[in-house]
Parts: sequence; C-alpha cells; structure tokens
Amino acid sequence: MKTDSNEHFLSRRAWLFGAGALVVGATMASRSTWLRWLPTDPSLQTARFAAMGTFVDLTLAGALGSVVQNAVATIAELERRMTVFSPDSELSIINKNAALDHQRVSEDLTFVLDQCNIYHRITDGAFDPTVGPLMRTWGFRGGRPTRWPNSLEIRSVLEKTGMAKVDGSDGNVAFRAEGMSLDLGGIGKGYAADRAAETFQRANMVGLVNMGGDIRSVGSQPDGTPWQVGVRHPYHPERLLARLELSGDRAVATSGTSEQTFELEGRSIAHILDPRTGRPVSEVVSATVVADSAMKADAFATAACVLGASEAIRLFESLGGVEALLVTRHAVGSRVMATQGLKVQMVASV
Repeated sequence: MKTDSNEHFLSRRAWLFGAGALVVGATMASRSTWLRWLPTDPSLQTARFAAMGTFVDLTLAGALGSVVQNAVATIAELERRMTVFSPDSELSIINKNAALDHQRVSEDLTFVLDQCNIYHRITDGAFDPTVGPLMRTWGFRGGRPTRWPNSLEIRSVLEKTGMAKVDGSDGNVAFRAEGMSLDLGGIGKGYAADRAAETFQRANMVGLVNMGGDIRSVGSQPDGTPWQVGVRHPYHPERLLARLELSGDRAVATSGTSEQTFELEGRSIAHILDPRTGRPVSEVVSATVVADSAMKADAFATAACVLGASEAIRLFESLGGVEALLVTRHAVGSRVMATQGLKVQMVASV
C-alpha cells in the first residue's frame, strides 16, 4: 500500500473508530476519528487491520475466524479495484484509457458507478465522482498549487468533469472528454463496509463494520440494545459532540472540512470541492449522515458539505430514511442543525 494512499484516506475521513477485545494487524499510526463506537458489551470481539489507507474494525458477537477472513478478502479485492493510488488498479486503468475507447468494467465497479449516477441526480450534482481533475488542480492528488487558480483555469478543468460526460452501459464505460478521471474517495469505503457487512449476514452473525469513517451495523448488540456511536467534536477532537444509536441494518458516515486542509494565499483550502463551481467549500464543518447503507451515508455526507446545511437538511427530509447532524461555521460562530427524525443525544455545544 502506498504512503500517499494512507495519507489521503486517513485525513480525508478517518472519523469513526471502534474499540474491542482483540486487535489484529494494527500497523499504522493512530489518527483521530469523527465517529467512534462506544463499547458496552464485553463479549464482543474486534479484529483490526489496515486497508484503504485507514484502520478497519470488524466487531462480532462470537468467534472471529472465517467470517473475518472473508470480510478482509472482500475489502482487499475492492481496494485493488477502486483505488486511484495504484496504477494497476481497475479504476486507474479506466481513468487512463476510457477517453480512448470503451473499457470493460467489473460487476462491483459497475454497481458503484450506477449508484454514483443515482446520488449525482438526487443531489443535483453535489455528489460527483468525476472530480479527479479538480482534486489535482487544488493539490489533493499531487503537488500543492503555488497560487489560487483563476476563473479561466477553473472553467477549463470543469470541462473535464461531469457525470453527463461518462457513458456507461452493458458493463462498459467511456469518457467523452480527454483528461477526465473518476475518484471514488467519497463512496468507496462505504461500499466496502456494506460488502463486509454481507459476510456477517451470510454467517448469521450480528456485528459492526467500521471502515475508518463509515460504520455499518448488522443487527443489534447481542443483548438486543442498539450500537452506541459517538460523534467527535469538530473543534475539540478529544471530546464528543453527540451520541447516536444504530440498530438493525443501518449505517452512519461523517465528512467534514476541518481536516486535510492547507493554507494558500492566506486562505484555508479544504479537500471537499464543489463539483459544480470547481471551488472548495467551507460552510459545513462536519456532516454526519445516517442511512440504510454505508455507501449512501458516505455519498450524502460528502454532498451535504457541498450543498450547505439548509439545502442538505431539506433534501434529506424529503427523501425519507436519511437523517443528518450538521455543524456549520459562520462569521458570528457555529451552529448545529439536524433532521427532525434524527435520534441524537447532544453532549456538548459548538
């Protein structure tokens, strides 16, 4: 695994973490996380390993054994397919060649791209995996820029983005513009968490998957109580802002603009970019989204940062089954907003 991959994924959304009785293969430096599982049942066991540039925690009620092995193999295979940090990955090969000719796409990647199209439409373009050229322009995929890109440069890059320029059908994909590239950083770990959860379900085991920023529950805790998840305070990483509960097959993910930032010409640039304007976003400091899949929560958490708090809340309440807790930053201070259906216990203020 490449170092730059680790740096990107850990700082991008290492918001969730779990604690358990068993730690396996933890070789990476510890990083702060936005969400954390709050263990209440000592019978649960957690296997920890490194994948997709972050820690992955697989928590189960029962023997770990083959279930963990299957989940690890599933996640490793998805990383090989979807990373942009290996030139030999399926996604990298597509990015290199799809502007020249149609590229055959695996079943996993076909499904993810289909879901990307759905989330792109639902969010009116706020979620867009074609942001690869923008990520490079703003220094999140390579060297940092020495100056703020001007409007002409941004418009030129935007000509290489947009889901309307991605042709996909019958397991093939092609780009309509030279220089386009897909980046699944806003959805890939969520999909991996969902696929790992499927290995739990096939074994009829309850548990929790934590993909270093995306948590997916399978059932409730062994005693029937919900899983407890803590949301980290965006300004005080050592403290919790809120507590959430997950039960059944639910997921939660957080994205935000307070990590992986750098200063340029006296202004702070966050890694979340508005694919519609080509510029960094700043209003939403953290966006925590609860949904029925980690992939959906992952994509919508990213989209919330782009849409802004008010528009994101309106969208999620119109969808049903999607809840959110957002922290915004303004000149006069910060504010917490939440969807009406979110069951949350606030433990601190902003």
